[in-house]
Amino acid sequence: MHGLPALAARIGALIFAAGAMLSACQVAGSPQAFADAVLTYLEWTPERRRELALDVDFSSLSWDRTLAPVHDILAQAALRA
Repeated sequence: MHGLPALAARIGALIFAAGAMLSACQVAGSPQAFADAVLTYLEWTPERRRELALDVDFSSLSWDRTLAPVHDILAQAALRA
């Protein structure tokens, strides 16, 4: 996804709500809104799309940070077993 803006359905927005990536996404709440957003992005120049996407700090999407809470949950579950 590096260098390209993205569209997200509401469920996708919930996943990325806490992350910086959401700033480069347009959230579509209906099929029509999603289609409209696709058309809008297609009207943009490639430079404009890249500018939007390159402003995002993707470091928060690293596997270490994304899976850190899962490690803690598994460790606590193992202690209870």
